[in-house]
Amino acid sequence: MKKTNTIAIVGFGVSIISWFINYGVAEIFAGAGLILSIIGLVQIREQEQKGKVFAILGIIIAALSFVMLMVFAFNPSLLQ
Repeated sequence: MKKTNTIAIVGFGVSIISWFINYGVAEIFAGAGLILSIIGLVQIREQEQKGKVFAILGIIIAALSFVMLMVFAFNPSLLQ
């Protein structure tokens, strides 16, 4: 029975959290979620584990979080 990769799940969770926290800390959580999700995906491929969907979703959500943060950083009027 294949084991689910814990790092991929943690990366997914941290990426989700980055959507719901304050602007100043969101970058840290999005970056951590992206890195953890990528590490999880690499481990899944090397060790033939489960959890690929969590890793891919973590990468997508963290990337979208970064895009949204950049949009709001360069256009602060959108926050009003």
